[in-house]
Amino acid sequence: MNSEQMKEIAAKVPTTRDELAECLVPEHLQKEYGDRLLKCINAYIEYGNLHEVIAKRPRSVSVEGSSGAGSNKSGSEKVSERKMVKYDWSDPFSFDCHFGMEDNSASKPYTNRGRTAAVWKTLQAYGFKKFTKNEQIGCDELIPSACFESFVRKSVKTPSKILEDGQIVGYEVNELAKTIRLQGLDHVNEDDRTAFEEEEDMELVTRALSDNGLQRRDVYYTDLYYSFCGAREGLEQSTCSWHCRSCGECEDWRVWHCKGCNTCKYGASTSPCDKCNPEEYASMVRHFQL
Repeated sequence: MNSEQMKEIAAKVPTTRDELAECLVPEHLQKEYGDRLLKCINAYIEYGNLHEVIAKRPRSVSVEGSSGAGSNKSGSEKVSERKMVKYDWSDPFSFDCHFGMEDNSASKPYTNRGRTAAVWKTLQAYGFKKFTKNEQIGCDELIPSACFESFVRKSVKTPSKILEDGQIVGYEVNELAKTIRLQGLDHVNEDDRTAFEEEEDMELVTRALSDNGLQRRDVYYTDLYYSFCGAREGLEQSTCSWHCRSCGECEDWRVWHCKGCNTCKYGASTSPCDKCNPEEYASMVRHFQL
């Protein structure tokens, strides 16, 4: 693929929610699959080291499917024009994403708050760099996934579970690396498998336990991360599951966390909470039972 083709494609690829809103993708699909799509796109940009191409793309070129030249309206304004009454379940454009009750912070990584000396010692034992509250984190710096850090914070409360060097009993780096290589190899492109198999244990484990997942720019790519949650323990696809910090469990991608009742709910991105929005929930049930 030549540079002109790269520029042409890069000019049309959405990398943010606002850019995705400009595409001819129904709003309910944007809400249901948008985050997963953007995560995959940005992960591939990271893997292919395409930041420079994306940064230099001609923003004057409209994203494919936009309203065309002469329109001064933003993507969010165009989307809002299509919204109707939220009770009209027969019209997908009327869907209001969980009626404003989704707690997006439940899926985010932890911050320095609550990172005790014991927590930091274990995080460092698995390759993560300690940084201060005001320190700027580099774009290539790996941070612990919510699932891993949740497991660490629970484990350090029982000193007998922690080895002298900070590693967790039964989850030593060399043992985790064996599991990650075994479970992850089939998810790696055939041309990248040798590099994946020869990756140093610590590098492999740190990436699998990071918020970025098991990938390394220009070396190998997967959409996997290591889960420590019950029956899911092992490598999970980040496009199919996620870790809820509030509930302390990895959940199916269709599950969302309600900030009203502080519980996880099943229902992709359009369903209301049966406890916090009972009228909307009953309306939805009646519609889909017809």
